[in-house]
Amino acid sequence: MQSSDCHILVSTDVAARGLDIKGISHIINYEIPRPESFLSYVHRVGRTGRVGNVGRATTFFAQSVDHGMALELYRWLKMNKQEIPVFLLEEVERQISIEDLQRKTREKYEKALYESYVESSDGEI
Repeated sequence: MQSSDCHILVSTDVAARGLDIKGISHIINYEIPRPESFLSYVHRVGRTGRVGNVGRATTFFAQSVDHGMALELYRWLKMNKQEIPVFLLEEVERQISIEDLQRKTREKYEKALYESYVESSDGEI
């Protein structure tokens, strides 16, 4: 690859660390690592734009498979001042809405349990 005019590397975890090939301008990730190995994603895209050079990474995001990575990916892109695609913003907003609804439901349930306990103990706690 070093003597080639092709400067695109299609990456898997095999290429995530340790490669330092000069001139890679674009990386294509055809799948995102699982949430527990997000650092692997960072290493994958780090194969481009080395030593102050500019590079681009494209990642295929399948909502049905990768939804668990949306929030982490959003945080990482935002922290690194990268463009955040609209579909990713929408997925994160959807997840936050669901989490908020779950939290409110849990709080309501806990309050009802507490009130039921207080009522059943005739005010004696």
